[in-house]
Amino acid sequence: MTFIKHYWKSILWVTGILYASFTPTSSIDERLYFFKHQDKIIHIGMYFGLSFLVASDIFTSTQLQARSYIILFVLIVLFSSCIEILQPIISNRSNDIGDIVANGIGTFAGLFIFYIKKR
Repeated sequence: MTFIKHYWKSILWVTGILYASFTPTSSIDERLYFFKHQDKIIHIGMYFGLSFLVASDIFTSTQLQARSYIILFVLIVLFSSCIEILQPIISNRSNDIGDIVANGIGTFAGLFIFYIKKR
């Protein structure tokens, strides 16, 4: 129970990402698309938020090694890659390497801003 109390923001954010990632495309209203590749901006934002929240939950020390940030970056990008691989299987959505790149950009940006904030 203490795990949930400590990580509730990250858990809630991951739940939102999983819900958004596995919602069938037939349930998404096309009127919500204002421009082409809008989803990449959404991916960047989702993974920016995820990496920032997870980093703030995990990293309590002010003296962090670069290795910690690299490990977290790799784990979050692997998580997003697994989602992309599972999308066609679970929700009849297509996977896209561009989504993984956008997720990586958002993850990097979130960790970078967290690093700046911690200093």
